[in-house]
Amino acid sequence: MSQPPSAAGWSEIARLGSRAGGKAKNLARVAALLAKQPGCSVLPAVWLGPRGAAATAARAIVRALRGHEQLIVRSTATIEDGRTASLAGHFETQLCDASPAALARTIAAVRAESLKAWPTLLRRRGESRARALARGRRQLGLLIQPALCAERSGVLFSASPTHPGRAMIVATYGSCHGVVDGSVATDTFVLEPTGGTAERRLGYKFEMVWRAEGPCGQPLRTPLGPSWLHLPYGPKLSTARVPRGLEALPALSDAQLTRVHQLGVALEAAFGFPIDLEFSFVGDELFVLQARAITTAPTRLPDTAAHGGPQIASPGRASGPLRRVWTVDDLAQVRHGDIALVAATDPEFLPMFRKVAGILSVEGSALTHTAIVARELGLPCLVGVDEATDGPFVEGAVVTVDAIDARVVHAKVAKVRVPPARPRRSLTASHVIAEVAHALGDWTPGPDQLALARRLVGRRRVTWDCAATDSTAERTWRAFFEGRA
Repeated sequence: MSQPPSAAGWSEIARLGSRAGGKAKNLARVAALLAKQPGCSVLPAVWLGPRGAAATAARAIVRALRGHEQLIVRSTATIEDGRTASLAGHFETQLCDASPAALARTIAAVRAESLKAWPTLLRRRGESRARALARGRRQLGLLIQPALCAERSGVLFSASPTHPGRAMIVATYGSCHGVVDGSVATDTFVLEPTGGTAERRLGYKFEMVWRAEGPCGQPLRTPLGPSWLHLPYGPKLSTARVPRGLEALPALSDAQLTRVHQLGVALEAAFGFPIDLEFSFVGDELFVLQARAITTAPTRLPDTAAHGGPQIASPGRASGPLRRVWTVDDLAQVRHGDIALVAATDPEFLPMFRKVAGILSVEGSALTHTAIVARELGLPCLVGVDEATDGPFVEGAVVTVDAIDARVVHAKVAKVRVPPARPRRSLTASHVIAEVAHALGDWTPGPDQLALARRLVGRRRVTWDCAATDSTAERTWRAFFEGRA
């Protein structure tokens, strides 16, 4: 049976079945189940198949999804979100304006970025890169939906990966992007089968991902309260300050936790297997963003919430030389058997997972894409590691990821050569401003400070260590930006 170039609406997508790709097929089932459930819904969608031409389809898609300012283009491959492998984070997602020209460009970009996974990550034994790419072109579809301006988002595992017999929810403010890639602090809730909260671990949520664009320091009005933009996160997305007073409070209320848990129980019963669910709240409305099977069995592990140390995301033990992987430029240094220290990951990091023996993540939770892929590959993984308590992390030094007892063990060596530290980000005026805002906490940058930052960067008078937040650094930077230095 030939595959149509496109399908509009969940009923049409449902008729395609597995040909629509794992993500679209699962969401079509969720949409049918939630059709009569008030307060819960799935956003409307148009599916674009491998044969759908971006330029000719864009105008029809914009008409089908009219009334929305921005759209989101997501991958939905036939090998994605399956029962045995999620391929979490392997493919691309981008936002764009709801215009035919912008949508056509974004469709082409998401296709091109997503297709990179076949020759690099999904190539079969003995298969040439060209054949792998041709297979990808047949298997990759796209899902186009309205873009939410989410206020609260998270991930539910109806069967917690580390607490057998219980569910787990990880949540934060703003978009779900920062939850799944581990780039922002989150709250973790472990729930009993009855819905009661067995454990909660609240993070200090300084930053969120918001659907907005603008210069660093630009004021931002949100339903949560006044904020301001930090750095660009992706097309049509930026990181922003969590409104003051909300940082240490739970991102989800008890009532919202109950609603998400009840939805997970209902979907697990309907699908017939434990569910990994991505969701967002806009006001009181609960939106399902993605639903797929949990691909690994839960493992009973020690409870590390009480001591506040690193959390086990994937069990096991492994040793090897440490490699800091802050950006894609660092991937060339990674060798087989290394232990990778990451801040957060994106699809371009995934080839590294086939080389390394273990993962240490500065941010994130047991439900990030990093953790899910680590469990599927059997890689020991700890999240929430801290240089101050688990370090020092020396490039090339041998460390052990002990994801059984939730600790990092450093090999005893007589002398280790410490190479010059690499900056975590390329230095721009916006980066400088954002890092200063992080250090000072109560300081809102303005246009004058941004102009000064540009001058300092241009004169190469600025060096900034992301970890340098002590009082001396704060006084130095305050002097810089008040024009006293």
